[in-house]
Amino acid sequence: MLAAGCHGAQIRAQQKSIESLQKQVQDQATQAKTTAGKVTALENEKGELEGQVAAAQGQVAAAQQRIQSLEKSNGDLSSSLESRRGQLMKKVGELIAEKDEISRKLTDALKEKIGLKSTFRSRLASANQANAALTAERDALKAEKEQARLQAASKIEKAKADGAGVAEALRSEGIAEQVILVRSGEALKLTLPEGLLFKPNEAKLTPEGALVLEKVGKALQAALAGRGLRVEGHHDNAPVKALFGVKSTPWDISSARAVAVARALVEKSGLEAQRVYAAGYGEFRPVVPNETPEGRAANRRVVLVLEPQPENSASEPVPAGNAAPADAGQKPEPNLP
Repeated sequence: MLAAGCHGAQIRAQQKSIESLQKQVQDQATQAKTTAGKVTALENEKGELEGQVAAAQGQVAAAQQRIQSLEKSNGDLSSSLESRRGQLMKKVGELIAEKDEISRKLTDALKEKIGLKSTFRSRLASANQANAALTAERDALKAEKEQARLQAASKIEKAKADGAGVAEALRSEGIAEQVILVRSGEALKLTLPEGLLFKPNEAKLTPEGALVLEKVGKALQAALAGRGLRVEGHHDNAPVKALFGVKSTPWDISSARAVAVARALVEKSGLEAQRVYAAGYGEFRPVVPNETPEGRAANRRVVLVLEPQPENSASEPVPAGNAAPADAGQKPEPNLP
């Protein structure tokens, strides 16, 4: 029994040991199951991590490609920037050179401006001086012109007075109706028809003509002071018979008559010889056409022209010689009715 008891105790002890082992096995199984679950979870997590790692590796590869692309772009950009920098530096150099050139030109322009300003001031001063001189000259010319106008007006008034005096003297001598007295500007013109002095085709004064000239000379005495007296002989275009036994022309007889009248005025009337000269114009200055006997008769005449008084001296003698062309274009102003 003791042995049986011991054996039972052992069995119980073994039973307990078995139970304990079973419990341990169960615990280990539970733990293994838990561990398996953890392993499964870890394997799942590992799969996820591996997926994430793969994704990360893909991202890393993409990032590396992007980095390589960026590095290449950066290299290209660096090369482009370097090239651009060189171009910009060149452009900057050109701009600096252009700026320097502009500065030089500006300096030259300023110098030129200063020079031009100085020249302008000098020219302005010269212009002002010239203007002052011109103003003075203009004023002098204006005064001279006014003086000349006054002198001309005075001479015209004197010519009018002389004409009136001659007209009155001719009336006093009783020959006013036989002659024509007109004024043309400062000149006085006294026309004597052929029949008053000469016979047809003759250059010798008739006794009546000599008497008329003596009276005319007296009438002209006062007006002749300071003047020249031009004696003009005029004729028509008809043929002229022999004059002084020589075949003659209208020019010859007009000149001979002018000389005869001039000599008579000097020798018989006492006019100053140095103031009297003769000129023959022939048929070349008709007063009317030579188409009728009356027209030809009007053209056969002697004209005494009291010329304007010279500017420089009232007593200056008139040179002898042919007369200059008369003022045929002027319309005379009658002094006699």
